Amino acid sequence: VEDIVFVPGTSTVYAGLIGTGVSKSTDGGATWTPVNTGLNAAGSRLRLAMSPSDNNTLYALIGDRLYRTTNGGTNWTQTNTDACGGQCSYNLTLSVHPTDASTILVGTIRPHRSTNGGTALTALTGTWGTSQKVHQDTHVVRYSSSNANRFWIGSDGGLWRTDDGGLSFVNMNSNLNIT
Repeated sequence: VEDIVFVPGTSTVYAGLIGTGVSKSTDGGATWTPVNTGLNAAGSRLRLAMSPSDNNTLYALIGDRLYRTTNGGTNWTQTNTDACGGQCSYNLTLSVHPTDASTILVGTIRPHRSTNGGTALTALTGTWGTSQKVHQDTHVVRYSSSNANRFWIGSDGGLWRTDDGGLSFVNMNSNLNIT
């Protein structure tokens, strides 16, 4: 299992399985059913994210392909075939906006955002090297559950936070021992 998502307040669980796809359990994991219609599971990594505002909307990021379901995994639609900016076997992460199921963060080498369900991705940082706003090699992107403009980015270079939807970032590494 590469990733697992629990539907709050229910016994429904989704599991992302490398090379297999997504399976769903409605009994807390006692039994599992593949839910892969429209999903190409070939790839070395698989990440899942569920919309906090609509638990039937999930995203699956498999290598450079991004998929979306709006019916709890019954059918998946490929929304993007170039969702990875590189190193997909090393950097791969997703998060869904707390109130808008069509707005997502995708982390690969650099963090990206989509406001249309993953069809178009916009890089949140534009530079490399010492002038970068946020260090590359993204491993975690996470929206705040209480502030839709706040999210965190965790990477090889530490942790950053934005409170204005990605217009500016605060480097949160002053007291962290990161090399």
